[in-house]
Amino acid sequence: MLAGRAQCVLGNHELNVMLGEPKHGNGWFFDRNHELANGEFLHSRAATPERRAAWSTFLCALPVALEREDLRVVHAAGRRGAHRTARAARRRCGLREVHAEFDGRARRMLRDSGIAARAAREVQAHRHDFKRREASLPMLPACAEEATLRQNANPLKVIVSGLEAPSERPLWAGGRWRMTSRARWWNAYRDGAA
Repeated sequence: MLAGRAQCVLGNHELNVMLGEPKHGNGWFFDRNHELANGEFLHSRAATPERRAAWSTFLCALPVALEREDLRVVHAAGRRGAHRTARAARRRCGLREVHAEFDGRARRMLRDSGIAARAAREVQAHRHDFKRREASLPMLPACAEEATLRQNANPLKVIVSGLEAPSERPLWAGGRWRMTSRARWWNAYRDGAA
C-alpha cells in the first residue's frame, strides 16, 4: 500500500484492452470474441456495452506506476527513466496517444534501418505457421530484432510488460509463435528505489 490505501497499476492485459487490440485472453471484452470463435475460453461471457464502458473508464484512470522515494510499483519492469518518460507523456495526452507516439517512433526506426522490410520477408515466407502451434518455425532473426525494438523502445510497454530480447529459439506464447522472450532486467537494476 502506498499513501495508506490499496492501489492498482496498469498492466499489459489492461493496456491491450485499452488499445483495442484483441490478444489471447481478452476476447471477452470485444464485440467479436476471437477466442470463443476458436473454441477457447468457452466458460467466459462477453462484456455488455455498459460493462465495457465502465471498464474503459476504470482502466484509463490507472496509473502506470506508484512511487515514493524508496519504492516504485510497476506491473512488469522498472527500467531507469521509463516510468518518468511514460508519466510525462501521459500528462500531455491520453493512454492511446502515449502508446501511439512511442510505437510510431519505433516503427520509423525499424523502417529506416531496413529491419522492418527484412522482418516482413520472413513473415511472408512463414505466414501460415505463426498461429499454428504444431508448426515447426525456424528462428527468424529480423522478426526477433523488430519485436525487441518495438517493445523496448516504448517506455509504456516496458513498464507494463517488461523488456524483451531475442530468444534462442521460437517460443509458443499467447496463441502465436514469438521470436523474443522476457529479458531478466532485474539482474541489472541499479535504481535507488526498490
